[in-house]
Amino acid sequence: MVTGEVAIGSLVLALVTAFALALGHIAVAYLEANDAARMAARMAALGEGNGAIKAAVERSLPGASVSVVSGADTVEAVVHAPRKGFSGRLGIDVHASVTAAVEPGVGGEAEAGRDAGTGSGAKAGGDVGTGGEAP
Repeated sequence: MVTGEVAIGSLVLALVTAFALALGHIAVAYLEANDAARMAARMAALGEGNGAIKAAVERSLPGASVSVVSGADTVEAVVHAPRKGFSGRLGIDVHASVTAAVEPGVGGEAEAGRDAGTGSGAKAGGDVGTGGEAP
């Protein structure tokens, strides 16, 4: 009688542990994507070009794709983490988006340095992704 209860309890414990490990892996992937997006947004706000941003994100999170969108006073960086581990097997898309204010005195240079600048203040994007998937 006790053997059946122990067997069921062990199975439930194993499932809960696997679920906790999967959530932990997804959380770590999100934190890595968020760090890469913060770095990309900061670089874009300082007027760095797409090539430098792409290279920095690739060093920080290999296999990730980054998209930088510039507005009148802000830049937004979206990083899509590569699908690997539990998030890849479960089909979960891990991505992070960070918006930063353009540094004073860099606004015109930042937009001129990217092919995404517009004169009307409307948002335009420049995808500097490294992966084959669309963000």
